[in-house]
Amino acid sequence: MLGHLKDRVSIHNSRCTFLSRQVDASLIYVDASLIYDDASLIYFDASLIYFDASLIYVDASLIYVDASLIYDDASLIYFDASLIYFDASLIYLDASLIYDDASLIYVYASLIYVDASLIYADASLIYVDASLIYVDASLIYVDASLIYLDRYAMSTNHLTIVKVSLIYPKGILQTS
Repeated sequence: MLGHLKDRVSIHNSRCTFLSRQVDASLIYVDASLIYDDASLIYFDASLIYFDASLIYVDASLIYVDASLIYDDASLIYFDASLIYFDASLIYLDASLIYDDASLIYVYASLIYVDASLIYADASLIYVDASLIYVDASLIYVDASLIYLDRYAMSTNHLTIVKVSLIYPKGILQTS
């Protein structure tokens, strides 16, 4: 950049052949202020480099943190391996539970078989109840005929011995 400023000064000096020396001095003064401004930019660039160095330092601390995380991850991997071992023991335990469940299913199947036989027994009891209702109806019929017979005996005012024999549940009355 300083070489560029020298070129400008030489150009201005070549123009100075036609102009007075006072103009050349003002141009040189202006160039000097530009050099001063460039120096501040260089100083600013140096501060950026310093800032970059601090970033490098921060990156180094991040690398240190990452290294500690890698160490933690290694312990987690070890912990995960122990969990896999623990899970394997649980799988073994689950297999024994499945075996127990299979035996319970066998028990449930035998209970279902018993329940089916009870349903069959209940059906036969319903059939028995129906036949008892039929017998009860025939007894009511026999009772009604006896009541009629008693009224007949009372209306004739005779001493009559009534002999009743039940041949069939509906009842057949024989009198003598």
